[in-house]
Amino acid sequence: MRPPPARTTERAEEEEVEVEEEEDDDDDDARVGAAAEEEYDDFLPLKNEAVMDGHRKVVSALALEHTGSRLLTGSHDYTVKMYDFNGMRRDLRPFREITPDDGYPIHALSWSPSGDQARPFLVVTGGPQPKIYDRDGRELGEFDKGDMYIRDLKNTKGHCSPCTSGAWHPTDRDQALTASADGSLRIWNVSMCGDPRGAQKSVVKPQLARPGRVQVTSCAYNHDGSMIAGGVTDGTVQLFPSSGGSSYRNARSAHAPGESITSVAFARDGNMVLSRCADGTLKVWDARNASKVVKVFHGLETTHEETQVGFSPNDAFFYTGVDAPMSRASEGDGALCVFSKDKLEMVRKIGTKGNCVAAAWHARLNQLFLGCGDHKGGHASALYDDRRSERGMLVCVGRKARSKSNADFVNISLQNIAYTPHALPMFKEPMPGKKAEGEGYIGTRKSKEKSKKPLQVQSRKAAGTLLTQSIMKESGMIGDKNWRLQDPREAILRHAKDAEENPWRTRNAYAETQPEPIFHESEDEASDSD
Repeated sequence: MRPPPARTTERAEEEEVEVEEEEDDDDDDARVGAAAEEEYDDFLPLKNEAVMDGHRKVVSALALEHTGSRLLTGSHDYTVKMYDFNGMRRDLRPFREITPDDGYPIHALSWSPSGDQARPFLVVTGGPQPKIYDRDGRELGEFDKGDMYIRDLKNTKGHCSPCTSGAWHPTDRDQALTASADGSLRIWNVSMCGDPRGAQKSVVKPQLARPGRVQVTSCAYNHDGSMIAGGVTDGTVQLFPSSGGSSYRNARSAHAPGESITSVAFARDGNMVLSRCADGTLKVWDARNASKVVKVFHGLETTHEETQVGFSPNDAFFYTGVDAPMSRASEGDGALCVFSKDKLEMVRKIGTKGNCVAAAWHARLNQLFLGCGDHKGGHASALYDDRRSERGMLVCVGRKARSKSNADFVNISLQNIAYTPHALPMFKEPMPGKKAEGEGYIGTRKSKEKSKKPLQVQSRKAAGTLLTQSIMKESGMIGDKNWRLQDPREAILRHAKDAEENPWRTRNAYAETQPEPIFHESEDEASDSD
């Protein structure tokens, strides 16, 4: 029988060998992963980063103009900030800020494909009426609001409940798409916005497995605008023709019922469809056969209803944002997860400060913009590579901000008052924020007019009584002349002698008609005469 210590030593040696082999394997995997990351870093613009602060809450929507000259950021603080790369300097300040609907968060932003001055971008807020703004942030109009008391949604001229998503047609500058919590998708003719006949072109209603009403929480066009995808809260992802017919391809039980599908997106070839859900999953579908899921990615935590998903310009990657884990939310370790379209695996996880909600990758600029933040503040991050990116942030980050001048602090009133501090004393006027000579305490005490003792108010001494008592005493209501304590008969008989000697009260009235006064007989005298 072998001694136990020797056997234990062999096991320890084997375990040490196994541990060393596992460590070697981990090192090999780490080297392979690092090599893979370095390989993909050649395609991802991650070398430089610029941060645009200013929002008070999370940035929930981003939109880049097709020419790449302007950026829109929308937030839960109800504002939209507009950035112009050609005019912005190193301080990265927006040139305009608008509030489309005060009290409603921004859910979606989308530029017109034409980029003309008439109708460049769409703003979808939590209200029932999306709005159209021109390129400089001036409101051009808003879509009509429907009647909430009409049950059939196709008979209403607009959304009846808060909107959730929206997008401009990729090729038609006169067509836009919106989704709403009333359970409908609506296609609008933007050129008819503000017309009394209404701008609504058609109403798309999703197919339901059982009677009722559900919410459409996301929508998107495919690359050529021939197909529409909508995410419904019953867990389905439904595909419709852009002409406005009924759905013909549905992904039943795509996600858990009751969960919000935050975003849907098409690949450029139109065959791959992505759906992002608040249940922490990202699913890949084939638009030609939507009955079966191609790939599922788990563990992508999010609590925002606008968490976006999208494809890279070359269609080689797709991406989505994740929130910071609840246990480490204060540390702000959210991320943007990048996946390979061919391998269907995660290839890079880019850490962000705060929750990562919105993302946009511009093809011409080759720059990646992220909308991040939480309930305390929000910002937009721009990721770029100074070797492979073009214009955009490269134009403004190297441009020095304007230096401050003394003229920036001169306060000129609307009346254009010119202050002359060296004028004669009688004409001298004080500068703003300063007192004139003699207005201080010492100057007031030296002035004979201001330091003169005011005249005393002459009034009768009240002898420490109340004002009400003094008034009542003067009017004879209290005291020795209190008429309430006197006998009314005695008070009247006091004037009897004066009335008899000087009967002017009755003599003038009856001097001609009744010189001798005749008084009314009492009842006792009348009975005696009878």
